Amino acid sequence: MPAVDPRACTGCGLCVSACPMDGLAGAMPGVEALAARLSSVPSPVLGCTGADGVEAHARVPCLGYLTEEELAALAVLVPQGVQLNATRCPACPRKGATETVAERAARVAELRPGGEVRIARSPRDLSFRERSLDRRTFFRSLGWGTTAGASALLKSAAPADPCGRSAKQLPRRRAALHLALEHAQPGAAARLADAFSFTLTVDDRCTACPRCAAMCPTGALARVGEGPDRHIELDPQRCSGCRVCEAFCPSGSLRIDGNGACGGERPVPFRRDVCETVPLHAPKAVAATPSAW
Repeated sequence: MPAVDPRACTGCGLCVSACPMDGLAGAMPGVEALAARLSSVPSPVLGCTGADGVEAHARVPCLGYLTEEELAALAVLVPQGVQLNATRCPACPRKGATETVAERAARVAELRPGGEVRIARSPRDLSFRERSLDRRTFFRSLGWGTTAGASALLKSAAPADPCGRSAKQLPRRRAALHLALEHAQPGAAARLADAFSFTLTVDDRCTACPRCAAMCPTGALARVGEGPDRHIELDPQRCSGCRVCEAFCPSGSLRIDGNGACGGERPVPFRRDVCETVPLHAPKAVAATPSAW
């Protein structure tokens, strides 16, 4: 298991936001809750809890906790734009996260999902006013608060299905992307889907055994069909790009590519568990690619 040296860790959250499967925990509020607070002010500011005197209408432990998908969701859900308050970052032990967050915000800006999400590095770049609700912003905030609460209630009331996909959970970055796609304009939704999508390729060495589907933590993979028509299919809306399926594929015949988690990079599999015996007359798998979002 990974070990964290508490003497060296600054708590910037970059490891938490980089993990495609929420393997590292952090006290991060949901993107719906953040949007509910930020959408109620004309010039919303998102800050951190790690430094004193940071002006903000909503806060996260550190800006490094924010994934690209969450930044995209905030851009969609807060059309007036969001300012990321990094004015105190230079004097903070977590200052190393600032450049990474700036790069993430820049990549999201290129997709034009909605409102602008930008970094304010100095006080003169920051436009902060205390919260003052007029009639319009009050009802907009109330609407998002109701949406966030209803979403949380529905998730908590979902029936358990230990044998099906519903028993597996989406990581917060993928859930944030779903939220952005649901509320974005069609053109922006298409750009977001393309930027964060993954593709599954399966070659003829695949035996269509269910190991990859069983190990997939989000339920994105499934074995479908019977007899010679058996093959592995990918649900692109659930795939987080963690590539655990590759590491557990007995024949090494499965490959995940894409632009989502890890920026499209292909890390070395953490485990290669290869079966020594493969059926001689295995059914040929069909190459699967994501369907339209």
